Amino acid sequence: MFKAKKETTILCGLAILVASFMGCSDSASANDVGEAEQGESISSSVSGESAPSAQDVPGLSSKVQSSSSNGAMGGTSSVSQGGQNPFQGSSSSSKKAESSAAKRPSDFNGLTREDFLNDEIEYLEFEDERDHQKYKYVKIGSLYWMSQSLNYSDSVNFKSLEGGKSFCYNDNPSNCDVAGRLYTWAAAIDSVKIDTDKGTYYRCGLNAKNCTLSASSIIQGVCPEGWRLPNDNDWVAMYVTVYQENGGYPKTVGRYLRAKVGWDGGEYTKESLDSYGFSAIPGGEKEYVTSLNYNFKDIQSRVLFWSASPEKENTNEAGGINRAHYLGLKAVSDDTGNGIGASKIPGGHYVRCVKDVEEP
Repeated sequence: MFKAKKETTILCGLAILVASFMGCSDSASANDVGEAEQGESISSSVSGESAPSAQDVPGLSSKVQSSSSNGAMGGTSSVSQGGQNPFQGSSSSSKKAESSAAKRPSDFNGLTREDFLNDEIEYLEFEDERDHQKYKYVKIGSLYWMSQSLNYSDSVNFKSLEGGKSFCYNDNPSNCDVAGRLYTWAAAIDSVKIDTDKGTYYRCGLNAKNCTLSASSIIQGVCPEGWRLPNDNDWVAMYVTVYQENGGYPKTVGRYLRAKVGWDGGEYTKESLDSYGFSAIPGGEKEYVTSLNYNFKDIQSRVLFWSASPEKENTNEAGGINRAHYLGLKAVSDDTGNGIGASKIPGGHYVRCVKDVEEP
């Protein structure tokens, strides 16, 4: 594992991810969830503070395609018609679908969860006391990062998961066993707890206004005790650490975070180095189109991880939050598939939790 370099400031690298904000190409009507019009470009700062311009870092001016773009990222796409509204109804239907598919093999060509780990990395491990699942993790910069995506699904004890707000790719439980679960943003941030804590019905994460989360918000979300959902600043810090420790060449950052196997990127697959043990699995996403239509897409070629930070620059007429940020990685050799973007909040992305490293 690479040793972290001591830099006088890490904030100068904010431009690395700021420049990768994604343009959105939504196929759903604005009435469905209040999304932006097709082709809208997202280009705001990662935090409330002034961030360096993308032009300050060579090679980072190109934008990443939106997770809402229909087929824009290529890869394997499986369409599920008539899917239930992620914010309505009982979760029993999704549980039945997963139960009926329990004996199906995963969509990862026979690779197991452990196959995606780097045998050259010395991982740490912890147990989620809620369901006793174990996860590997590593230190990157000043944070511990989970090396495997969360696979917590107890909607009885975690109310924000009620109503079908977490999914397995292709509704196949075997995919959750390998890559973790896909969560809506409301589930990822634990919107029910946020409402309770505030003493007011904020409905944060449910397309309503008054969501007070920002780029620097610290929330536990769906993460286990002692861990939290990473915000934009956390993702930027990790990205900048990798950038600075590898010659300051932004076009190669993604390759150091992708698992060595499983990426269907043609000639770029061999460039997946997983040097830090982040071991990103190309688990695809659940793309929200309308309340009755969604796509599972981009497995083996792309993965998106939720940020705790909303996209406040794009709201509906009532001031509600329509999209939230994520860190995206794609099987490419340049920065066009790697960086922070924004996605519709009912869509499904993965969760990697973080915690601060306690200095002795």
